[in-house]
Amino acid sequence: MKKIIALALMAVLSLGVFVACSDGLPAGTTELVFYRARSNNMADGTYDEEVTRAIEQKFYEDTGNQIKLTMHMYSGDDLPTQVDANYNRARSQMDGIGHYVSEDGGSAILKYAKEPGATIELSELLEQYGQNILKNIRLNDEGHLAERAAYVPVDGEFQMNILPSFEQERSFGILLRRDMVEAVQSKTGIDPEEYDILNDDYKNMSFDDFDKVMRAIKENVPGITYSITGAPWDIGRIFAPVFGVDYTNSALDENGNFVPTQLDENYGEYLDLMYTWAKDGVWEKDSANMSEDQRLNMFISGKAACFIAYPEITNLITVANKFNAANTDPNAELMMIAPLANDEGEVNGFMKESRCFEAMILPFKTEHAQLVIEFIDWMYSDAENYELAKYGIKGEHWVDGPDFTVNGKTYKTWQYPDDKTDEFSTKVPYSGMWELLPNINVSNRVNGAYNTNQRTWYIRCTQEFPCFGSEETEGIWYADIPTEYNHESDKIGEFDGNIRGKAWAGITDDQGRTPKEMWVAYREEVYATCGDLLTYLDNEYEKAMEFFGNKFTD
Repeated sequence: MKKIIALALMAVLSLGVFVACSDGLPAGTTELVFYRARSNNMADGTYDEEVTRAIEQKFYEDTGNQIKLTMHMYSGDDLPTQVDANYNRARSQMDGIGHYVSEDGGSAILKYAKEPGATIELSELLEQYGQNILKNIRLNDEGHLAERAAYVPVDGEFQMNILPSFEQERSFGILLRRDMVEAVQSKTGIDPEEYDILNDDYKNMSFDDFDKVMRAIKENVPGITYSITGAPWDIGRIFAPVFGVDYTNSALDENGNFVPTQLDENYGEYLDLMYTWAKDGVWEKDSANMSEDQRLNMFISGKAACFIAYPEITNLITVANKFNAANTDPNAELMMIAPLANDEGEVNGFMKESRCFEAMILPFKTEHAQLVIEFIDWMYSDAENYELAKYGIKGEHWVDGPDFTVNGKTYKTWQYPDDKTDEFSTKVPYSGMWELLPNINVSNRVNGAYNTNQRTWYIRCTQEFPCFGSEETEGIWYADIPTEYNHESDKIGEFDGNIRGKAWAGITDDQGRTPKEMWVAYREEVYATCGDLLTYLDNEYEKAMEFFGNKFTD
């Protein structure tokens, strides 16, 4: 009997069978549970599970730590609801939450980061276990915009409660139906060839000329529903800079005071743009209720001439490929144009993407904060690890593509293996779900499948076009507003539903006032009645600037 037992034990060990813990995991294994939002156009990968296991295995081989990775992934709209529902549930494990970071109520990050005791303070953990993280968020961080976005005011002190990304700041473009622009050329006098960014001598179209083209297409091209398709915030990304407006959460007004962005002195022009375009059917009147799939289908089917729905360049190239594959109109042709010029001929650029656009928080209840930091630090320690999390298993799901050089700068590329190109182009092998915190300092490959024209698009958008945004206010968060200012806060908050919503819908109020006219009265009233709150916000900004001035002395 002893011999039988001994042989049985040997068989178990030779097969590599682990003894299970009470939670069902192999002995010595720690489960890490993450919540995150799906990126735009992120599709489930055929081999997501295989990549997950490969990441776990390589992390174990490199560090000796055995982990099981579990992901709960939701749409950007659904994530905050799911996080709220599970945040304080003791039985719901939650080790990291990834989303965009913003004062916007739609973000699942900032409200918890600013709540005392709701998240893990990260500065000591990073110093001990996250040196590769620190190195890669500090590299090329002029002005410390990425790193300072990690600090939030809590009980009068700044705490590093956020783990920041480091992202491409120039990334947007405008995708147009060139054939439709040509179709109205006799009415507008606008030759699309002059503005096509494939040409080295391309021009920046003026806003007035662009408006003229869009209106002519709406009135004269059969089948057009709206000339422009894109969400309201996409209008902000592409067209608000023409008017000198950074449509994000805060701004410096004409007196240099830190204020909500809608108090920017130029904001009325931006509102009037949305209102008139929506009213006249140039842009979607029902834009707030349209899905991304609806917008894509409108563009592909010829019901829209200008596509700016999440106008990030890699997304626009994906849209162009889907458009060409559909081949709904043999005469259709696409082009991309540069940022528009204002009345003075100045080109401000497209909206600057925040250097830290996405971020992560570690909830107070996680028992594995150190291991989470060690895991992300491992990911940042070598491009090979990061690329496994971003692209999948090298040699199976992707391979090195050919390098290419533009203006003396060489770009590395990735592409699908030759024998898998058709299969993977139809059904992606891996979603990219474990790229928890994007960081272009670790790896920033270009898609090797881009053709020559698409590479030119990519380089123009990410390297050449100017970008617009307030570096003075980027990454500056203010403390939660005290209850004593609730009345003034409610007054400022009336803008969203009473004014902005009407601009999006292209309607006036019950007095017949346009959104711009309403905004003028609103702005005067806010400055007249909300002075205490505005002073509080500006003081919070000054505190932040003093803190960062002392922290970052270079």
